[in-house]
This record gives sequence, C-alpha cells and structure tokens, in this order.
Amino acid sequence: KHRVYIEGGTPNLRYGVDASYNGVNGVMKGSGRDRYSIGFSLDYRVKQLQVKNTVTFGHTKSKESPYGSFSDYTRMQPYETPYEDDGTLKQRMLYSISSSSRTSNNPLYEATLGNYDWNAYDELIDNLSFNWYIDNYWTVKGQFSVTKQYSKAEKFIDPLSSKTSVYGTDDKNLSGDLYTTKGESINWNANAFLYYTRTFKEKHNLNVSLGWEA
Repeated sequence: KHRVYIEGGTPNLRYGVDASYNGVNGVMKGSGRDRYSIGFSLDYRVKQLQVKNTVTFGHTKSKESPYGSFSDYTRMQPYETPYEDDGTLKQRMLYSISSSSRTSNNPLYEATLGNYDWNAYDELIDNLSFNWYIDNYWTVKGQFSVTKQYSKAEKFIDPLSSKTSVYGTDDKNLSGDLYTTKGESINWNANAFLYYTRTFKEKHNLNVSLGWEA
C-alpha cells in the first residue's frame, strides 16, 4: 500500500494532489485486487467565503486465479495423483467428479490453459462545496456532487476446459466460452443549509438550522 499527498498555495488559494495504490493478493495463487486512485482539490477563501472543489478518480481491477477455486480441490480424491507416470500433468481426473457431474479436469492442468476471469470498476467523483460566514451568527453551507461509475467484467473458458458449455467433443471449430458484462451509472447529490448560532449572557445557547437536500 502506497500513498502520496502534496499540498501548497497561498493563504487565499490552496491546492492538494493525492495519489494512492493498494494491491491485495487473493487466497488462491494468481488471484488478487489492485486499486489506484488520484485526486485534486482547490480551496479558495476570500473574506467570509470559502469555496472548495475536489475531483477524485479511482480504478479497481480484480482477477480470479488460473488455478481455479478452492472448491475445485475439495472435490479431488486424495488417492488420485495429478501427474502421469512420466511426470507430465494429467488432463482429467478420472475418479473426481465436478459440480456439473462431469469428470473433472486436473486443476493444475486447467492453469496451463487460456482461462481468465476479471472485473474492473472505475469511479469519478466531483464534489463542490461552499461555506459563507455572513456574520458572527449566520452561516450558509452548500454542496453539490456528481458520481460517474463504470464497470466491466470478462470471463473466458478455454475449449479444452472441463468447465466449458460444450465438453467432450473433438470439434476444432469451438473457441470456448466468453462472457462479458458492462455497466455505467451517474448519481448526483445537492444540499444547502442555513445556520443561526448565538450565545446569550454566556450561559444560554440558541441553535437554529434550515436545510434542503436533493
């Protein structure tokens, strides 16, 4: 995990740049998740007014292990070796049955095929806020944010895999199974609040607020 933050500017105008990376390995070999993010902010202050705008972009991508899932190995019979007598990998485990009642491919052999399974997620957020300190008693605060999200996933099953939809054929025209999904969405939020705060005789406090949100 790594993060860098840089800031600077003048008393009236401040800026900040933020970048981070977080990589997490999965339980199975070759699986994991990587997340990158970068952000930029501007903070402008003049007299009683403060305006701040922050833009952040995040990208997350995760992938499944080419060695399959842990459940693939729980279905293997303990007395069945994954290797031939000459030391090469067996293609099929004759005494181990998959969840689809087929003879299972050797999970170690599956890892040598072209199988892959990944999904990615992008998010862009623009957040604009302001604070207006009218006087010692009155304050107005507001915020408007827009979030744009994209998602994509792709899974390919090699035609030689026991997990393909068409199994047990020598048809060389088959190219395996490919599944893809895409999605995107946009959301926004806006709010504004008016605050009145006052202290009487250093003992009594009065706090009144009025707000709107959409």
